[in-house]
Amino acid sequence: MGFALSPRAAVVMAVIMNMAGAMSGTAVAATVGVGIVDPSAITLHAITAAMPSIIASGAFAAWAGLPIGKSHALLAGLAGAAFAGGGWEALECQCWSKVILGLRLSLLLGGLVSFLIGVMIIRFTRNDPALTTRHAPPKRATGCRLSTSSPSQGSALLAA
Repeated sequence: MGFALSPRAAVVMAVIMNMAGAMSGTAVAATVGVGIVDPSAITLHAITAAMPSIIASGAFAAWAGLPIGKSHALLAGLAGAAFAGGGWEALECQCWSKVILGLRLSLLLGGLVSFLIGVMIIRFTRNDPALTTRHAPPKRATGCRLSTSSPSQGSALLAA
């Protein structure tokens, strides 16, 4: 049995863990839905222009090998649409400081948690050749698979 997940299993696990994180709290939805932009400034034309830019930025990041954060792109697209429709007055500055802080903390804490989990896995498996080979026993591989899913859920929880 291989050590890595199949692409299909990886996508399914990522979806499940991101949904678990998203359902752990609604603070992000409340902030985005209420106070970061003036809804009257966002027109259909502005949204129509924002969506292709969000898609293009994601495609460029994937092509360049950069990490892709669609939540960041959606917030930037929303801000751009509001700015295009109403200028600086359409952006609610007091809420943006909270949004930017949350984005930075989620990146920082998600990276830190992932690093710490990686260090723990390396330390626990360092002296056992059966665990460090490409084809680990199924029960060990399951533990590794579960440990790699925690950053996904943790980042989504931190964002919420």
